Amino acid sequence: MTLLATQDDLVPLAVARDLLPGPGPRQKVALPTLYRWCNHGLRGVRLESIRVGGRIYTSRQALDDFCTALAAGRRARRASRSRRRPDPIDPDPAEPAWDDQSRAAALELAAEGVPIEGESSWPM
Repeated sequence: MTLLATQDDLVPLAVARDLLPGPGPRQKVALPTLYRWCNHGLRGVRLESIRVGGRIYTSRQALDDFCTALAAGRRARRASRSRRRPDPIDPDPAEPAWDDQSRAAALELAAEGVPIEGESSWPM
């Protein structure tokens, strides 16, 4: 639905700021913040607005849609963030990781009788 279709519900931004909760008790959303939401958006969501003369108007429905879209985007980001976290891998420091070269070198040194730290973990 476009704002022109709901022109009976149009409110100037100065009034729209009274319809939103502010950042603190007895505080309002700053008017430049509403202008920014109309012109640039927030997190990819723009507040639908219309300019009539020198004033910018929005509607209660546009404010509701804007807030709903922001909330949906936040839930989606949280869900994707929780899926991206890999389980922490905690290798046992007592068991060194032996690759083929390390294993071959350890076997060669053992054959020559050279003592190596951590003999109990040799890959024999």
